[in-house]
Amino acid sequence: MCTGIEVALAAASVGGGLLQRQAEQDRQKAIRDAENRELDEFRQRNKERSDKAYELFAGREDQIQPEQVAQQQSDAETNRTEKFDEAIDQSRSTTPAPVKGSAPTLIGDVFSSEEKKGIDKSKSRAAARAKAGSFGDTLFNQSILNADAGRKIATIGNLSQADAALLPNLQTLAGHSAGAGKGYSLFGDILSGASAGGGFLAGAG
Repeated sequence: MCTGIEVALAAASVGGGLLQRQAEQDRQKAIRDAENRELDEFRQRNKERSDKAYELFAGREDQIQPEQVAQQQSDAETNRTEKFDEAIDQSRSTTPAPVKGSAPTLIGDVFSSEEKKGIDKSKSRAAARAKAGSFGDTLFNQSILNADAGRKIATIGNLSQADAALLPNLQTLAGHSAGAGKGYSLFGDILSGASAGGGFLAGAG
């Protein structure tokens, strides 16, 4: 027949065990929550990187639209033409050829006329060369821009892969930190201990 003390000790044992199990459940929940927070933060970082990569890709798409490329080619042609014209103008003679007698004016006019024809012809050829060269300039610039965008997108991809590789370790560390000091109920331990001690004494009596 159970005495009141034995019933109380049994209740204490059950209560202590329940408290210990609850404490362990709380510890496991804290660990899961910490790991899930790490996962959510990883997903957010990944989304931001993905958005950035798409922004870079979309930006390059905009830059290679026909009207954009045509404008770049036109700018390159203008730049080349201006440089050619500047070089031609700087090569012009600023001192007329010395002529004696009454012919200087006539000869000077002829010289100026022929010089202008030569300059106009040179500039016409230079303009044709500038137009042809502008296509190469545009392709070269596009290649540089493609390489730059590709490098940046690849860097983003590498960061995402490295982050994904670290995620399990980050979750483990977060879980350990969240679970530290949990999973143990002092009161539950006291109840369990009291029950065990009381049972020993009751048996000895």
